Amino acid sequence: PLICTPLAIVGAFDDKKSLPSIIRFIVQLLTIFLIVFLNINNLVDISNFNILLKISFYFLFILIGTSIINFMNFMDGIDGIISINVIIYFFFIALIFDPNYYIFSSSLLAFLYFNWHPARIFMGDVGSNFIGATFFISLFQAKNFFEFLALILVFSPIFGDAFLSLLIRIITRQNFFQPHKKHLYQRLVQSGWSHSKVSFLYASATFFCAFAYFNFGFSTLILTFITIMFIGLILNKNYAVPFK
Repeated sequence: PLICTPLAIVGAFDDKKSLPSIIRFIVQLLTIFLIVFLNINNLVDISNFNILLKISFYFLFILIGTSIINFMNFMDGIDGIISINVIIYFFFIALIFDPNYYIFSSSLLAFLYFNWHPARIFMGDVGSNFIGATFFISLFQAKNFFEFLALILVFSPIFGDAFLSLLIRIITRQNFFQPHKKHLYQRLVQSGWSHSKVSFLYASATFFCAFAYFNFGFSTLILTFITIMFIGLILNKNYAVPFK
C-alpha cells in the first residue's frame, strides 16, 4: 500500500545510515495514525462516540500499530523467521478475506528463497517496517474487535516472543530501548539450534494458529495459543540460553 511507502523510505535510509530514533518514531506515528483514520470505521463505528472515547480508541489502535511495526523489526533477527511467518499469515488473510494478499505471499515466497539460511538477502528496516504496517492494515479486514484480536493471535508466536521479552526487560529495569539478543528465538540459536530449525518452529506454530482459527473458530485458537505459549516456556527453560 502506498500509505506505507514513507515508512519504507525512512527504513531504507536507516539501513544505510542510522537515523535518530525520534525521526523513525514520528514517521511511524504519522503512518499508523493515517491507517487508523482511514480504516477504524470499518471495524468500529466511532462517529457517535464522545471526544474522549474517540481519543481513547485512536490511542489504543495507534499503540497496537506502532507495537506491531517495532515487534516485526525486533523479530527480524535470524534468517527467514519473519518472511516465512508473514507468508503463512498473508496466505491465511487472502484465503478468508482478500485475495489481493496472495500477491504479498507470492512476492515474499520469492524473497524467502534468498532469505532462508544461509541468507543472501536481508529484510532490513525497509522490509520489516513496510511489512509491519501492511500487517496492521490487514487487521482492519476484521468484522469486529474479537476478529481483530483473533488475527493478532494467529501471529502470536512472533508477537508473543517480542512482547514477553519486552515485558521481562521492563520488570527487570533494563533499558528496553537498547538493542539486545534476548528474545527466545535468539537464545535458541545461541544454544546451538540452526536458523532454519528455529524459523521453521515459529512458522509451524503460526500455521497451527491459522489452521485452528480457520477450521474451528476463536475458542480453539485460544487453546492453541495457550498450548504454544506453554511450549515456549518449556523451550525457554530447557533448551534456550538463560535470559540474563
